[in-house]
Amino acid sequence: MSSGTGPAISGNGRGDFWAITTHFNPGRYASRLRNYRRFRSRLAMPLLAIEHAAGGRFELADDDADIVVRVGGGDVMWQKERLVNLALPALPASCTKVAWLDSDIVFDRPDWTHAASRLLNQRPLIQPFSHAFYMPHGWAPGDAVKAALDLRHPAAWLVAQGAAPEHAVAITGGASEPMQYTPGLAWAARRDFLAAHSLYDACIVGGGDGAMLRAAFGLPHLTRDFQKMQPGRYQHYLAWAEPFRQGLGGDGVGFIDGAVYHLWHGRPAQRRYIDRHAALAAHGYDPHTDIGLSPGGAWAWTSDKPALHAFVRNYFADRREDDG
Repeated sequence: MSSGTGPAISGNGRGDFWAITTHFNPGRYASRLRNYRRFRSRLAMPLLAIEHAAGGRFELADDDADIVVRVGGGDVMWQKERLVNLALPALPASCTKVAWLDSDIVFDRPDWTHAASRLLNQRPLIQPFSHAFYMPHGWAPGDAVKAALDLRHPAAWLVAQGAAPEHAVAITGGASEPMQYTPGLAWAARRDFLAAHSLYDACIVGGGDGAMLRAAFGLPHLTRDFQKMQPGRYQHYLAWAEPFRQGLGGDGVGFIDGAVYHLWHGRPAQRRYIDRHAALAAHGYDPHTDIGLSPGGAWAWTSDKPALHAFVRNYFADRREDDG
């Protein structure tokens, strides 16, 4: 267990291409752990899992990944990108390429790791799929894919089909309006690139994947507009986004052919993918003053804004991820 003074690490492993996945489950949803186990059983590559539990009630066992990192302390907020950044130094020295994967997906292509590794020799950042199928409640790997509720694609795939980048990453209206692209689910990068720039980790109700994606395409202002960032918060984001884009050089973002299947964990509308950002902005969220690192490395509140803290805490409770 974590002592609160830094991450606690168990396990070991070797290999040049590793996956990182994060696990934080403040709502104690059963679907989170069930999906994790399905994801893990079908992942054919070494895995580092990093779990955050503010109160120290960890769910993952030592054998749930090749390396398990446990982080205590901090507060209830979106910690995914913060955890990936914490996990990077815990990867073996032999690792030169890293994927960070949501633990509610399964890959269809058996050799996707080999294809992704080859492409990473040419591009520093990729999404390792071309089609993302969002599956209904009760679906399990091996069931018919025609039951998919939605089909989306990496923005790089849409651009390759002729879409303008600003259209490939656009979202408008509604709490959960359907869109063509998926900003997250799975990413991969050269380790040295990711270590040099890290992930932007101050999106405390989610949206970090989209913030990274728009930065990679040189469109950070779209994240400002979509997440309703006030000037101070936008400057915080830009300080990360501009060097990140420059670090990509002219290589841009790549993708590989292949499908991923997203496993059900509640109704998408409950996750408020769009209107959560306006609600957060209404509380005047500023990462310069509202959050700081706990001794274990997770985000913790540093401001006296009880309404903001309650909103973020209730956001996770209201996701109702065990609903059918």
